[in-house]
Amino acid sequence: QRLVVWYYPHVVYVDKDLLPKTQISIDAAHFGKQSEIIDFQGSSCTIQRADGSLQSAPVSSFPLTLVQYATKNKWAQCTRLCRFANQTVLWACLAAIAVDRKQLEVAAVAFAALDEVDKLEMVQSIIAIPSSEA
Repeated sequence: QRLVVWYYPHVVYVDKDLLPKTQISIDAAHFGKQSEIIDFQGSSCTIQRADGSLQSAPVSSFPLTLVQYATKNKWAQCTRLCRFANQTVLWACLAAIAVDRKQLEVAAVAFAALDEVDKLEMVQSIIAIPSSEA
């Protein structure tokens, strides 16, 4: 049994290739069979076991912080957070968010960190288009 968390589900509308990189999978065998998610707030997932007891499954708070920074257009902080944590899941989330919000320079940095050369070259070619044509 696995608990799968998609940190940026909107990625399916932006770049489906990034979907597997924006999720984590946690071993959930200790929750037992017939357990269900009761609540998911911030970085804590509350799971009810079959016997009625509640358990908490912590997840990283970095993706939530990343989305909050992006919502406030704090792209330098987004990049700084990804460099600090140096996690593929964060870079993938940043790439998807940046493309979605048309922040191509940030997306280029994220694709470079992910070694997504084809996407990096595409973004760089779009950036190189003069503004009147873009």
